[in-house]
Amino acid sequence: MSHRAFILVLGLATSLAVSSALAQSHGRAVGQLPDRQQLVKRVLESRRIPTFNAAYPDDLPQPTALQKRCFRFPFKAGTPVVCQQGNNTMATPASHAPDGLRYALDFSQGEQTQALPILAPNRGTAYVYSNARVNKPDNWGFGNFVLIDQGNGYCTMLCHLDQIQIRNGQKVKAGQQVGTLGTTGSAGNAHLHIQMNELLRTPDPAREMYHAEFGGPLPSTIVAPPFGTTVPYITKVFNLTTGQSIRLRTTDFVGAEAGVAWDIAHWYQAP
Repeated sequence: MSHRAFILVLGLATSLAVSSALAQSHGRAVGQLPDRQQLVKRVLESRRIPTFNAAYPDDLPQPTALQKRCFRFPFKAGTPVVCQQGNNTMATPASHAPDGLRYALDFSQGEQTQALPILAPNRGTAYVYSNARVNKPDNWGFGNFVLIDQGNGYCTMLCHLDQIQIRNGQKVKAGQQVGTLGTTGSAGNAHLHIQMNELLRTPDPAREMYHAEFGGPLPSTIVAPPFGTTVPYITKVFNLTTGQSIRLRTTDFVGAEAGVAWDIAHWYQAP
């Protein structure tokens, strides 16, 4: 897959403080979309792809506990990936539409590269959720995933993994490999789903993992997840259109639902 010439140009935050301040000033009328997201919506609709029409909520400020941290890209240095799905996605059904999951991001290389190493973007205590199946809504749809307790009331989730290469309760460092790219859970194609959440309690994978079927009832033994609302964060990447190393808020990414509009997705490279 080649890099497309038609790529949306983003306004990039130059610092954590500026980015947080901008987030707090981005209030919008109910249902109003920024220009670049209106463009995504028009492109998808021009291809007869149904789009999400619910009201678009205001950007949330980055939590104070995350403002002083710059999370590393979850791939080895030099790895080019595309953000195929993100908060800007307007296709429906869309798990990342303007809703509770709109700060989650999906990264892929546009093919079934299930051996692609996935790295921890931050240090912490890792909890392993495994035994999920390919393209089944197991473990809240996240499939095999690693949850990293940051130790500050928040956690990082790396989802849809093929293989997990750490053990439950292990201390991990930023940049340490935790698994490989996969299609477990509600995946559709090989990609990494990454998000940060409030951590409600100590995870207990032995009690919380489960299998489910699309359209079927949830297992009677399912318990509430140990994580709460998704939150915006900043990660450091290279923009392949400029070659510059940049810090991006999750709200700055542009993506396409499950790869249906690759020419409006955006390429990045792990620094």
